[in-house]
Amino acid sequence: MSEDLLPTNQEAAAQMLATGGIEKSVIANRVGVSRTTLYNWTKTDKFAARVATLRHEFTSFGIDLIQSKFVDAINNYWEMIQETEDSRVKAEGFRYFIDRQLGKPSTKLDVTADTTNQRKVIDAEELEKELDKWEDEMDDKKEASSELK
Repeated sequence: MSEDLLPTNQEAAAQMLATGGIEKSVIANRVGVSRTTLYNWTKTDKFAARVATLRHEFTSFGIDLIQSKFVDAINNYWEMIQETEDSRVKAEGFRYFIDRQLGKPSTKLDVTADTTNQRKVIDAEELEKELDKWEDEMDDKKEASSELK
């Protein structure tokens, strides 16, 4: 027997642990060992590594299986939407596809204020005074330039 392989009963226990959902006492009984022995196996690096490897393989297999069926599932869902006689069901199905592709439309508009660049509120009288002052300065410049000519 190769050093990398676990004994048959340990391999069976590792597979049952990796799948999950089976109590350790049941696993120990099925492989013909005590619960204490199974517990001791779980503490060894070799057994723990095998359980981790099997969990990874089971997970990868599950993901691959789901991905292989995904396109068919979408196509079947699309056919169901198109074939239904109920216009509300059809509308909801189409809405679902549109929302998944484009995002859900929203009537809410989020507006954020930029508080770092706030403008000073100017009183109308103060603004009028500034305008008069500017007009006076412009008139003075016109007079000065006409006197130079």
